[in-house]
Amino acid sequence: MPAIWENILNFIYPLSCDICGKTLAAVNQRRLCDTCWERISTVNSPYCPRPDIENKIYFRRVQAVGRYEGILKECIHLVKYSRKRALNKALSELMISHINDHLNIEAFDCLVPVPLYRRQYWKRGFNQTELLVEKLGCHFNKTIIIGNLKRIKHTRPQYRLNKPQRIKNMKEAFSSIVPAVFEDKTILLVDDVYTTGATVNECAKVLSRAGARAVDVLVLAHGS
Repeated sequence: MPAIWENILNFIYPLSCDICGKTLAAVNQRRLCDTCWERISTVNSPYCPRPDIENKIYFRRVQAVGRYEGILKECIHLVKYSRKRALNKALSELMISHINDHLNIEAFDCLVPVPLYRRQYWKRGFNQTELLVEKLGCHFNKTIIIGNLKRIKHTRPQYRLNKPQRIKNMKEAFSSIVPAVFEDKTILLVDDVYTTGATVNECAKVLSRAGARAVDVLVLAHGS
C-alpha cells in the first residue's frame, strides 16, 4: 500500500500499541510503542538449564531470548490467544537480534517449528511458531521445514499441569511424515515458550531418530 494511503488510513483508523493503547505512527509495524518495546527485557545469559527429566535428553542446548514475564509474556499471549498476529513482527525482531548476538546461524542446515495439533491449528487459524520461523528463514535465507514434524496426539495445555504431568502429557506426541528429510541435518528447533523442556525434547527425539546430526533449541521465553 502506498505510504500516502497508509497515512490516510491511519488518520481515520489510527493504530495503537497492543499493550498500552498509545497511538502509533503509520510506519510502526511492531504494534508496540517505543516505551513498551524498550521495556521488554532480554536475558544476558541466554542458555537455559537442561530439563530435569529421567529420560534421555535429545537436544544439545536451549537458548531463550527473555524470561516468560512482563511485556514479553503479554505479547506471546496476545498472539496465541487473541490472534494479534501483527505482534509477530516485534517477536521475530527480538529473535533475529538474539541470533545475531548469540548464535552462529550458518551452523544450522534448517529451521523447524514445534507443530500444533491439527485441532489447535484449526481453532487458532495459524501456528504462531511457524510465523516466527518463516520470518527467520526469510531474514537469514535459511531453509525452513514445516509440516514434516507433526503433532499426532492431542495434549492438554501444558500451563495447566505440574512438572510430572507435563512430561507424561508430551510422551509420543510427535512424529515425522518423511524421516529422511531430517537425515544428517543440524537443526534449529524453534518454539515460543520453554518450561520443563518436555515438548522440545519429544520433538528432538523424533528428529534424532529420523537421523538428524544434532538439534539445538531456540525459544522466545523461558519460565513457568
